[in-house]
Amino acid sequence: MPADQIEFIDNWEVSGLSGTGSSDYRVTDVAIPEGRWVQMGFDPPVRDNAWSRFSFFGLLAAWVASTAVGIARRSIDELVALAEDKRPQGSSRSLRERPVVQADTGQAEARLRSAWAFLRDGIEEVSAIADAGCSATVEQRRTIRLAATHATQSAAEVAELMYRAAGGAAVYRTSPIQRCFRDAFVATQHAMVAPRMFETAGRIRLGLEIETGFL
Repeated sequence: MPADQIEFIDNWEVSGLSGTGSSDYRVTDVAIPEGRWVQMGFDPPVRDNAWSRFSFFGLLAAWVASTAVGIARRSIDELVALAEDKRPQGSSRSLRERPVVQADTGQAEARLRSAWAFLRDGIEEVSAIADAGCSATVEQRRTIRLAATHATQSAAEVAELMYRAAGGAAVYRTSPIQRCFRDAFVATQHAMVAPRMFETAGRIRLGLEIETGFL
């Protein structure tokens, strides 16, 4: 539809990911001509190429997950930088010398890299068959959505771990760690990677019927 017939609503007042510039929009009494609309996930692609043979919703989920993983990666980097000199109140040791912080950092690294490896494997598998001229199967699409959801949820857990490890220094608006914490948890609410996707993936794995058009 013509852009001048769309009213954009500046209502993206959120706790995190403020920089995405997302917003709602409204249209009133606008007729969409035949051929300018599509049922996502159900209508066949107009063009046959590697992108159209890949899972559309899987791509979207992977983009969200990649963003979340990047945010979590920064939270680890910021904690490492902070821990070098920060000394908790009443302590003579720096933050990095505390065993609990050492353990949290190790767990965060393992959690994030494991989640990223799962997602990357799924993407590489589907990319290979898409390049070869085949479309992703239901199981492959399920795997990408499951891996993307797991990666996003894991990223939020890592960001929370680093936020807690940073202590009081993380509560200030000037701290990148608190921003990573807020951004990561907003990402978990995206429809493509929300926790309910675990139920969908589980239903398919258990052999139960489910609409797969939105995978």
